Amino acid sequence: ALKVFVNDACAQIRKDAVPLTDAFDYSDYIINSPLGRYDGDVYEKYFELVTSLNPQKPVPYFDSLIRPLLERTNESQPGPELEIDQE
Repeated sequence: ALKVFVNDACAQIRKDAVPLTDAFDYSDYIINSPLGRYDGDVYEKYFELVTSLNPQKPVPYFDSLIRPLLERTNESQPGPELEIDQE
């Protein structure tokens, strides 16, 4: 019952929440948060922000070390020779 009340109350004040927050006159640049979105598209915009700030780069050792391990068909096949194995 309380959860339903809170959800209803949030739905009612939502239209006023953004203008009340904007009354503090902080720019979006200063706030720098995707969470205060009027359209409610929080998670997609947050994911876009995070991925734009942390672009995926190819792992330089993937082809030489990881791929052979993933493509092994038999446990008796040895993995790639590593520098640490040469001691």
